[in-house]
Amino acid sequence: MFLLQIHTQEKPYSCMSCFKTFTTLTNLKTHQKRHMGINEFVCSTCGKCFFTKSGLERHELLHKGHRAFPCSLCSLSFFTKSEITRHMRYHKGEKRFPCPHCNKSFIENQHLVVHERIHTGERPYLCSICSKSFYTKSKLNRHTRTHAQHT
Repeated sequence: MFLLQIHTQEKPYSCMSCFKTFTTLTNLKTHQKRHMGINEFVCSTCGKCFFTKSGLERHELLHKGHRAFPCSLCSLSFFTKSEITRHMRYHKGEKRFPCPHCNKSFIENQHLVVHERIHTGERPYLCSICSKSFYTKSKLNRHTRTHAQHT
């Protein structure tokens, strides 16, 4: 059943807090820990907390400085095979996520999610100082710095 869900991209498990969907119950439970602020895995070097063992293991590579996956087309190197695979999509121009509203396509799903906000008008990032809203967290952060400049 699990392999079938991966290949069909079926995601029958839904988070009741944010409605994000998942292929497995395990992935849903891991996600829900984030809503509850549960961090089970702690880096012994710096104390940073992680929701998953794999997240901690990837982080620990930073302390070791070991990037075992160099790109053959540029000077970048990566900690994991999945990172180099994702990076290669940029070199190849693989845009696997088409926008259902226009003719644009994106290399990563998260880029599509942010793009779709242009069509839906959703602006989920709200300035706590002036209540102006933004499509992305980075635009909110840049805006917030303008308030600091005026004080």
